[in-house]
Amino acid sequence: MASGIGATEPYSWEFREGKFNRDVTVTLEYYAKKLNNTWKQQRLISVIVMLCSVFAPLLVVGSSLEQAFYLSDVAIKIGAVIVTIILSIAEGLKRIFRFDRRWVAIYWARSAIKRARNDYRIAQIGQPIGSETWVANFKAFRDRYYETIDAETREFFDALGKGDEKAGPK
Repeated sequence: MASGIGATEPYSWEFREGKFNRDVTVTLEYYAKKLNNTWKQQRLISVIVMLCSVFAPLLVVGSSLEQAFYLSDVAIKIGAVIVTIILSIAEGLKRIFRFDRRWVAIYWARSAIKRARNDYRIAQIGQPIGSETWVANFKAFRDRYYETIDAETREFFDALGKGDEKAGPK
């Protein structure tokens, strides 16, 4: 019998397992990169919001700054406008992209896939490649992988949709 999708020879299962393991590795690397980037974006936006939230009221009040730092009234007003604009943009980005929820969802998905892979490896110990138990373990691992990816993808689009409740189809 020739090997292929419908073949049940052990090497066809080995091929499938190898290909799937490469896919899982690529996904975990992608999640590691996205986790790091999203976490940094979340922290940066949070720090910008915090700093602007501190400086905006000071600049709006202005008179105390004018005396303490020898700034002109015009410079204080321009500073207040700039800080307020930056604060508004940062808050908007924070609400639209929901970085705080995004990096948690990515962390959860990456951890779930790693757990599923470890459980699979343990379950396959001593199982002959292609046996009923081996195939069942492989399919269960594959199902958990895709369920996790689907859940993370839903979370991503749900978070984006909540940035603008009126956007998109209902």
